[in-house]
Amino acid sequence: MESIKILRLGLRNYQEVWDLQTQIHQALIQNRNNEQHFDCMHTLILCQHPHVYTLGKSGTEGHL
Repeated sequence: MESIKILRLGLRNYQEVWDLQTQIHQALIQNRNNEQHFDCMHTLILCQHPHVYTLGKSGTEGHL
């Protein structure tokens, strides 16, 4: 039976949670062939961010 880690972070800065998600993803990649490392696998992040605007790679301020 597989389990899931649920992180309830509440109101958090967008970049802070993005960095955490990146760390979890990198750990998952590094440990994908090692079945003893389940701390980073199947993680659900629940959070809320203050309002942010995202433009994407090709976005400019003119798109706002």
